[in-house]
Amino acid sequence: MRKKMKSTRLVSAILVVSILTGCQFRVNRSIHIPDGETVRRGPTAINGSIHVGSNCRISGNCRAVNGSIHVGSDSKVRSLQSVNGGIRLDSAVDVYGNVESVNGNVETGPDTRIKGHTKSVNGRIHMQKTEVEGNLSTYNGHITLADESRIRGDIIIKENRGRSRRNSPLLIEIADRSVVEGNIIVRNEDIRVQVILTGGGKVLGRVRNAEIIQR
Repeated sequence: MRKKMKSTRLVSAILVVSILTGCQFRVNRSIHIPDGETVRRGPTAINGSIHVGSNCRISGNCRAVNGSIHVGSDSKVRSLQSVNGGIRLDSAVDVYGNVESVNGNVETGPDTRIKGHTKSVNGRIHMQKTEVEGNLSTYNGHITLADESRIRGDIIIKENRGRSRRNSPLLIEIADRSVVEGNIIVRNEDIRVQVILTGGGKVLGRVRNAEIIQR
């Protein structure tokens, strides 16, 4: 219930901010930004997805409700927010802000850099050769760091104040010489978390309330 309320508040906030800032706004339609375009105001789609082409420059935040966000290679964007949709970043994308998804996966391609935090509520996070300057957080989703990805902050498994019904463990896989510079912090004591280190993956900080498995 609490997460549903948070999702509702986020949707309301997206609508208010979009109206006040006069951004590109679409209802029941997707937004397509062609390759090489420069957009000064961020797009917002309600019941539609946002597709940003390659080599684009987006000065405002991208927001989607009941739709996904896809950013093409070599593009530079601000914060990305999706509710009921995933976020996918192709190679060499620079995000000058946060990446946040509610009820959707977050997937990033090689040489992507995220200057802020990355968060998924009910979806997995899969990063390939990606650098995140902030924290990585989730409530319920598996996390995979591959191909020398690097998290400069912490990985946080947040507390679900409702009843946790997960039977299988939540997995954090750190593979292929990927590194977490900060700590791994599990705040939800009702679920089991396994940190799997494989192929030279490392955690430089402390691991709290999770099992470490070396492979």
